[in-house]
Amino acid sequence: MIDYKEKLLSLLLGQDLVTAVEAQLCQISPDFQEIRARYLAAAEELRHEPGGREAAERYLSAVSRRSAACLCFAGALGLRMNYEHFQTPLAPNCTWEQVESEDYLGTRQVYNLPACRAARAEMDAFQEKLSPGGQTLFDTVTEYWTALEVYGMKVAHYRGYLLGDQLLYACVPGYCPDPVLTMRYTRMFEKNWAR
Repeated sequence: MIDYKEKLLSLLLGQDLVTAVEAQLCQISPDFQEIRARYLAAAEELRHEPGGREAAERYLSAVSRRSAACLCFAGALGLRMNYEHFQTPLAPNCTWEQVESEDYLGTRQVYNLPACRAARAEMDAFQEKLSPGGQTLFDTVTEYWTALEVYGMKVAHYRGYLLGDQLLYACVPGYCPDPVLTMRYTRMFEKNWAR
């Protein structure tokens, strides 16, 4: 029998989520495409650092786990925003001009998640052992995960909100989506990525 709990957790907290957000960011942001290309090259070079391939793989895995935790958190907040809007339609949400992205994305709280803290500790320990050349590679990887988290959390929040239209309909009695809010959020999201 398939263990659906493990599969669901893998989708929500694993590389699949990171890959999905990366793919969308590559479609909407030429800058992210370039950052990701530099990251992939740096990741390959890090595998040849004196610390060894195994240490580099653990580091890159920590980067992925941290990013996945941030993306899952933002997606859950998007889903929650949808639900809270259903409960209290006049409450402020991310489409209000006075609501800052740090507030609706929870960037002050996300880095205190146990998964983020543990991954960051692994990342810092790896950095301490790098050669000067390896430090430059580390900086390139840092640019990648910073961009993935900053831009990716916006994508994840938006996707979590949209998921709410389907998921909440199936599990919250009386739920109905708000097409006006969805349209406003979609316009705001697209405006942020306009070229």
